[in-house]
Amino acid sequence: MGEFIPGRKWTLPMEETGKWQSKFKDVALITKESQMYPGFCEAVNLVLNMDKDNRLVARDMADRADATEDGAKLMGLSPIVRPDVSIYAKTPEAVRDYELTAAEVKRSACAEARHEHLARVCRQHLCVPVEIKIDHTSLAFEFLNPEKKPPVRGESAKGQITDYASKILLAQHREFCLLVYIFRSFARLVRWDRFGAVVSERFNYIRGRTLQTFIHRVGHMSDSQLGCDPTVVPATPAEVTLMASCKDRLNDYHKLCLDEAMSDGWPIHKVAFYAKDVVDSEALRKAARSASGSAPICNSPPHSPSPSDSVSFDDNATLPSETCSTCVHSDDALISEPVRYFLIGRPRFAAHSPTGRATWGYVAYDMEAGGLAFLKDTWRPDSSRTHTERQVYERLYRHDVQPFYMVVMSVQPENNASRRRTQDFGDSVLGRIHYRLVMKEVGRPLDDHYDSVEMVGVIFYALMAHHEAWEKAGVLHRDVSVGNDLADEDPDEPPYHDGGPKRVKGFRNDRDLRKYAHELDSGPTQKSRSGTWRFMSALLLQFPGRRYEVSDDLESFMHVVNWLALKWYRRHLRIANTLRQHVADTCDKWTRLDGYDVGGERKLLRIRIGKVPFRLTIKGGLSSLSERLVELCHERYKTVDMAALRAQPESPGQDLLRSKVILDSPTDDDDAPLDPEDDKHEAASSKAPSAALSTHK
Repeated sequence: MGEFIPGRKWTLPMEETGKWQSKFKDVALITKESQMYPGFCEAVNLVLNMDKDNRLVARDMADRADATEDGAKLMGLSPIVRPDVSIYAKTPEAVRDYELTAAEVKRSACAEARHEHLARVCRQHLCVPVEIKIDHTSLAFEFLNPEKKPPVRGESAKGQITDYASKILLAQHREFCLLVYIFRSFARLVRWDRFGAVVSERFNYIRGRTLQTFIHRVGHMSDSQLGCDPTVVPATPAEVTLMASCKDRLNDYHKLCLDEAMSDGWPIHKVAFYAKDVVDSEALRKAARSASGSAPICNSPPHSPSPSDSVSFDDNATLPSETCSTCVHSDDALISEPVRYFLIGRPRFAAHSPTGRATWGYVAYDMEAGGLAFLKDTWRPDSSRTHTERQVYERLYRHDVQPFYMVVMSVQPENNASRRRTQDFGDSVLGRIHYRLVMKEVGRPLDDHYDSVEMVGVIFYALMAHHEAWEKAGVLHRDVSVGNDLADEDPDEPPYHDGGPKRVKGFRNDRDLRKYAHELDSGPTQKSRSGTWRFMSALLLQFPGRRYEVSDDLESFMHVVNWLALKWYRRHLRIANTLRQHVADTCDKWTRLDGYDVGGERKLLRIRIGKVPFRLTIKGGLSSLSERLVELCHERYKTVDMAALRAQPESPGQDLLRSKVILDSPTDDDDAPLDPEDDKHEAASSKAPSAALSTHK
């Protein structure tokens, strides 16, 4: 209460205390949880209504689903679970969404005592959920003997309230949420944020005054004190109309994005950004060109720069320092007022977990530019050892990394309504800081490519961008994946509307796992490697303590091509297996050895024998590309000293590579079962193997 629930010490007047206790007089005798719902609602409302300006109400919502649950993929695949009782806002919009009609109440099959408080779930207006239990064996926390471990079914019960928090944080723009957990006459208070949950000690809420004080304070707390993000407010009807009016200026793909953002049941909100958040990319590029005396780089294929035209990775040598920014406005008066607004609705994608990065992606309406933009909302690690995405983009701009990068319009680094967070109670795990990034381009996912020519073209442009970032700015992405390579749908391109020939372009996003060149020698900081598992290089998966290299990112481009070919084009697997099993064995399989996450065994085998794990039905450019890419990786792996890697102290104790793994019987006659340890399948050659993939050349 002292840490997270601000307010004065308050209890019910003496004459009202008897009413409070009377609501729970039979709590020890009840046989169904639902028998507690009416009394609990009445007790909570008794406290709330002591304030004549009360804006909250407790309602029974255990039986009615949230309208957004019907077919809403964003709510996740878990079974639909609902809190028993919830404290709601009483705004007209909220009442409209959760109130039942008289006919709906009459048709309800529940006990008549519950009718007065019945409502439907509406997570967009839910303030504090309440979970009520009467069975000790199904509690998330121990109540009878706090020194003991949670009851037998405790893990399932914890999953239930975790799901409550996840869905509330998904439906609202919150930094944290509160929850009340009841077991007969005892209660615990829970506070969820992106780090985890803080749980209070148990207390008797019938005889004691703690729950009364909690309810009273909640009724008087501001929206930001209750966890709502103060920089996000509901859009006005006029602003919603303005957002919808831009549809005629969009191409077909962006029209679909706008329709999804403005889906029924997802209100439109306005996000504020400030002068200090604006990134002036052109000013940074201009400073870089002035410092280096170089001309703008043309959009030509990448080349290996000579020592004379390379740019130093040391920003302090000739360029503005990493810590200062020409885009940050120095006028404090301008920092206090918002300078730019974006309208957002339903997220394009959203993480279901209540903890971790919890990344959301929105197709947003830029109220200043009058067009669409992409807004990323995430919780980055609270560590001075990591770079924010803004810092990475500014570094790229300072080094005049030119082609195919998204223009960062603005960023809101830190906006925490609560300074005391769950991480303050942890010992070692990094905390989280709320972070937003807005980009000009709204890219089209690779899975939506028109044909193989466009698919390969987008990946090629992403590879060129990767080359520029590494060679000129010393930035390594470290998360090359299908989701991070996007087709550029630029509204400024002439063929944007007319359907004429389009120039295929692509770009890379999500630079929150990147490292600078001088940081790679420090090695991994955790036993589980960063990146998207199914696209990581085989060596990183097999040897998690190994230093990350450029070749690992370049190999990931091959895995991206193979993944898309497997997913979207007719093919025959080279082993007698289903596609599902092949993906599970080759891309997703992992095990825990000596505390390390280890996998990629089949991926490594295929590279070492130089074979694509499938054969496309139609021989053509995509088929040839897949074969050439695996040849490059094969040449690279010939230069790798596997024995030295196995001897590293960071390598897991069990040597997966010592066991002879014979690939299953092939489906095509020209292949035979292969043993990767057999020298005759290492494509022995008189010439020394080349150090392929050590550079982009």
